[in-house]
Amino acid sequence: MKKKIIFCGLTLLFSLSAVSGLFSGNAAGAVGCLVIAAILGFLAYRSFKTSDSVTSATAGVKSANNTTPPPQKIQTI
Repeated sequence: MKKKIIFCGLTLLFSLSAVSGLFSGNAAGAVGCLVIAAILGFLAYRSFKTSDSVTSATAGVKSANNTTPPPQKIQTI
């Protein structure tokens, strides 16, 4: 969960930096920020995709070990 938030936040920051770079006239920096934002956006999309498939795959599965553990015996000396 934390990884998704970090990737999305960094994508947003690099996208805003690219827009800011375009308005200030720094085209090379803006293109670099757009490339980094695209890579981070892809990683964010991929992490959302894998976490959704993992949760949906295990949603209906019950554990084979659904018994409670035996109570511990206390020995007195």
